[in-house]
Amino acid sequence: MMLLALVKVLHVLSAATWFGFGLRTAGDVRRTLDRGKPHTDLLVARMAAVPMTTPAAATLTVLTGLGLIFLSGGFAGVPVRIHIGFGLTLVLAILALGVANPTWRAIAKLLGSGADPAQARPLARRFAMLTGVGHLLWVAVLALMILPV
Repeated sequence: MMLLALVKVLHVLSAATWFGFGLRTAGDVRRTLDRGKPHTDLLVARMAAVPMTTPAAATLTVLTGLGLIFLSGGFAGVPVRIHIGFGLTLVLAILALGVANPTWRAIAKLLGSGADPAQARPLARRFAMLTGVGHLLWVAVLALMILPV
């Protein structure tokens, strides 16, 4: 029982970290691009922890989620809503790590090259859209995990 509680705490902490790091990033990028230089010079340094922390938190969230499933009797021992939530979490991980993070890296590369910050606006809009879709998925997964259906 203690192992289950420990895995639950790790699961919630890693999910909160993953979600929390993405909560304000798109708005920060947009507002900073609107301000232009010298503010954009600081953006890349300010955001440096996001692409390093989110993959670790995402991986730990998925692994602890699997741990919770197997500590609860495996996939046959959990409700269908957990299966759906797990699937949506995998979609979220692919979206965040495979699309949003590379979009952020493209913004950072553009800003690092000394280009006009206005050139990064289309990428920032894409980043904001991806982040918004990610937040919607987060709400759906959270609802599936905690609400009995």
